[in-house]
Amino acid sequence: MERVVEALEEGKHALLESPTGTGKTLCLLCATLAWRQQYLQRNPEKDAPKIIYSSRTHAQLQQVIQELKNTPYRPRMSILGSRNQMCINQEAHQADRGGQLNMICSMLRNSKRCVYGSRAKEVAGQLSRTISEPFDIEDIVKLGKEHRGCPYYMTRGLHETCEIAFMPYNYLLDARNRKGIVLDENTILIMDEAHNVETVCCDASSFDLTANDLRRAIGDTDRCIRMFAYDFSGTGKESKNKFSLLKAQLVGLERALANIQTGENGFTRDGVYIQEFLAAPGIGINHSNVTNAVQTIEEAEKLLTGMSEDAKKPPESDAEDDGLENRVASSNENSAVWLTAVKDCLEIAFRVESQSASQVQKAKSIPYKFHIHMQHDQVTKKKLPTLSYWCFDPGLAMRELCRKNIRSILLTSGTLAPLDTLASELSLDFPVRLENPHVIKQSQILAGVMPVGPSNGKLNSSFRHRNSDSYKMELGNAIVNIARVVPHGLLVFFPSYSVLSSCIESWKVRQSGVASVWERIAKLKYPVVEPKNSADYAQAALAFRTWIEGNRAKGAVFFAVCRGKVSEGIDFSDRAGRAVVVTGVPYAMRFDPKVSLKREYLDQKCALPKAKGLNGTGNFLSGEAWYTQEAFRAVNQAVGRVIRHRSDYGAIIYADERFSNPSYRERMSMWLRPHLQVFSTFGSAAASLSQFFRQQENQAYINAVPAKRLASASVIQDNFEGRAKYVDDKNGIPDQEMGCAENGKGLPNSSIGAAKIAGLVGLAKGAASHQTMSENTANAQAQVPGGNSLVNMLQRTQKDHPQKHLNASSFRLSEQLRPATAQASHTLANGMKIKQQLSHIQEAEKGPHPMVSTAQISPDTKTFLQRAKASLSADGLLKFKELLVTFKKDGKTVDSFTAFLENLMHLLQRENAMELLEGLATFIPPDFREYFEHFRKGQGFEHSRKYPEVSGAEPKLPQYFEKKKQICIVCNSNVENAHAAVCGHIACYSCWKSLLQRPEQRKCPTCGIHVDRAKLMKKFFV
Repeated sequence: MERVVEALEEGKHALLESPTGTGKTLCLLCATLAWRQQYLQRNPEKDAPKIIYSSRTHAQLQQVIQELKNTPYRPRMSILGSRNQMCINQEAHQADRGGQLNMICSMLRNSKRCVYGSRAKEVAGQLSRTISEPFDIEDIVKLGKEHRGCPYYMTRGLHETCEIAFMPYNYLLDARNRKGIVLDENTILIMDEAHNVETVCCDASSFDLTANDLRRAIGDTDRCIRMFAYDFSGTGKESKNKFSLLKAQLVGLERALANIQTGENGFTRDGVYIQEFLAAPGIGINHSNVTNAVQTIEEAEKLLTGMSEDAKKPPESDAEDDGLENRVASSNENSAVWLTAVKDCLEIAFRVESQSASQVQKAKSIPYKFHIHMQHDQVTKKKLPTLSYWCFDPGLAMRELCRKNIRSILLTSGTLAPLDTLASELSLDFPVRLENPHVIKQSQILAGVMPVGPSNGKLNSSFRHRNSDSYKMELGNAIVNIARVVPHGLLVFFPSYSVLSSCIESWKVRQSGVASVWERIAKLKYPVVEPKNSADYAQAALAFRTWIEGNRAKGAVFFAVCRGKVSEGIDFSDRAGRAVVVTGVPYAMRFDPKVSLKREYLDQKCALPKAKGLNGTGNFLSGEAWYTQEAFRAVNQAVGRVIRHRSDYGAIIYADERFSNPSYRERMSMWLRPHLQVFSTFGSAAASLSQFFRQQENQAYINAVPAKRLASASVIQDNFEGRAKYVDDKNGIPDQEMGCAENGKGLPNSSIGAAKIAGLVGLAKGAASHQTMSENTANAQAQVPGGNSLVNMLQRTQKDHPQKHLNASSFRLSEQLRPATAQASHTLANGMKIKQQLSHIQEAEKGPHPMVSTAQISPDTKTFLQRAKASLSADGLLKFKELLVTFKKDGKTVDSFTAFLENLMHLLQRENAMELLEGLATFIPPDFREYFEHFRKGQGFEHSRKYPEVSGAEPKLPQYFEKKKQICIVCNSNVENAHAAVCGHIACYSCWKSLLQRPEQRKCPTCGIHVDRAKLMKKFFV
């Protein structure tokens, strides 16, 4: 927080690296909002700076907005997204044939046929006065539907008056997307997850234009010419001539591309060559007429989208406009997307002013490369030429952004290092810098290099070894053994999709009738593979989450790739990610044209006379250094999936012998290096893993992880100074003391003033701790296991202590499962809670809980425990204990007993342990026996003889407990085999199955909410 306040106070830029789980997002929000608040108080006559918080994806921004909800700040806000995410006009979506929604939106708004767009400004004005809570894209879409206003334009209306705006950072770095976003000296720009900023900057200034793109653009131009075929007016002739000239230029460009001899390595020239290439005879586009070409394309865009008053239908079509879909579909593709792509290319190619003779001599210093190569086209199934104009200097886009005189730019991530080379590449001065350690303890992390597999074969995924069968089998057997030890979620990262596919294919092969590696993995954990197509990722992630959140005994394993969606910003906290296995170093393909040209450019840059980095520091990267740095940045990003908050724990395994090399270890994240060890054998690695997770299961607070995780500034600061004063024991307020770092290294610039910094940081820290008290109170009621005994593990609970938080008290499972007596009699109809005295209470501060004496446990309880241990997994036992505790906590009402039976049924079915339902009869209180018997009878069990009969005849249930006649929402008949969706609506299972067969029907017929077959819940009491 100190570094953030320092940068804002002095109007400087900052590079801030802090590992995942250290409260980075919360600190950024609280520090900037607190500083803005103080700025307003100190300067009431000035406009307060606007905060723009950007991240790589909308999914990451959604997590940021959730953190904002956890603070006391409620600034006026806005969130920018695309029309694909925000458009609620069903007519536009039905007419969209892919990539045309922007054009369709313009058509509808210009013809005043979109009722949502016409009301957007009015609704935005209403919301700016009434909305007080932070909202994400889903919320604004919901509000748009309720108020019949377009969410896309509502958010842009809110953006004009907001105090903080959220958006992906490609909206800022790409000049084409930056239009309409106000950036000036009164703007604070935060780029979170900024480890990809360099790539996004280069992509924003680059383009790839294929021969097929050109062919389609020529088709767009042809349609414009046909529109004026029968217009003999002066304006018509002029327009026709302009479009004819444009078509000739595009045809000339297509021919020039086809005539280039690319050879095996393609055709490459320095960046300035593109203007010479486009000015050649037959194309004729140069600095003097490129503006005319761009204006002609803009006129074509208006014609093809129906926005121009001159727009006319082609003469061969004089039919009435019978709908937007038909209008869009007419003339094959009534779209200007390909001409728009050509326009973007021309704007990038001629963005730099004409070069003088002396500048041309320095062409090698221009950060572009002109490259033509043959590429397989998905449409024509042929190899066609592609013109690439690649920018290799991310500082170009960043300098363009800085011309807006932005007050402060803050770049943050968990993997920014080395900061010197990053600052040099971005060509920006970052006076304020920070590299944070982690806030976790030594006992929460196990990190090691596994150089060999179970058969003592080397693990090395270099190009020389990765394709050998021996390596694949050694790695597969290693993962089988790791999956056997690691509980719940396991993530396995491969260097590339090709290596991932090759290994899985090899693992699925059976040898000599023995179970394959893949079958052995699947027996231990449900396997999920990251799809290559990002559109299919959501389904894979849902499958993984379903197995983890469903308390499955074996958990799941996610096979993914570095730089893929799984490794970038996805939260695998707690059970979802107990261990990460990195199987190799994801070096980019060395001979890929873009990679080799980037390396060549950096080497040329380093070789220039007096080549120095920013401020003459000489921190320019060489091509080889950049190549290695990018690979390890991807590794460090993948490793960051495992520790997601300060109470989390997990293991990190580098399954490649190369990671034991000191030069490799130096490139790992700074916070991880002290924890890293190299295992000499696979046996020692497996033993360490087993011991690590056994110790974690025995920790007193393993189940006390807050549902809403915060890492306040005091946690981070205390970690720097070696203190352990995270939370004040009495009131749960973070420690406000501002300690001094050794040798002044932790102090801000003295020109600001320590008192002012301390005051602002204190204010922000108070906001960051907004939920700490409520969290600690909630944690005081959570359950924590302790001890090595199974009985102890199942019998622990917590008791809120007046002085100390999280002090555990215990009660015995023998009391939870005490054989019921006939004397218990309580009123059930009015839902009155049953009181129970807990014995064996021991205060936590008096020492560890004693072991339960076997003499205190009845024979029936002991027998049932033995059967439960034999039938249930460890995870199943814990879930069973949770069900018992919840039932007792809810007061033993009819409703709580019904919920207990339904949840118990799902657990026993999943664990294949239905026989335990018979043994449980012994412990059912008399007042619930008739309900329990009614339930058992519905599952096919005979009447239990475990307890005395309540009466001679079959018990008659009260009216409120009889099965309700539920009507299926699909077939409108009495429901059979009832299952409920997440929205609560109930239908026959066969009806759900039939409904969900088609993707477009996977919605609840009643409320329209998405329905997932894996999340359907069987209902027994309907």
